[in-house]
Amino acid sequence: MPAGFGEKLDAAWRRAKHQLAASIAHVPLTVVETSHGVSIERPDVVIDAIRRVVEAVRSGRKTVTQ
Repeated sequence: MPAGFGEKLDAAWRRAKHQLAASIAHVPLTVVETSHGVSIERPDVVIDAIRRVVEAVRSGRKTVTQ
């Protein structure tokens, strides 16, 4: 692979995630630096996100707040 390929790929992936999140107005983006095991490495973030969704559903909101 060419020099710097991994860094360029990571940067492009991050931009794409942010663009996707921005295109869906009612979905907040939470960025956490972990591997694919976010539920193992940062269960607090997962629990908080679930609580926000449950709160929105219970209150009848169509959006989830940060």
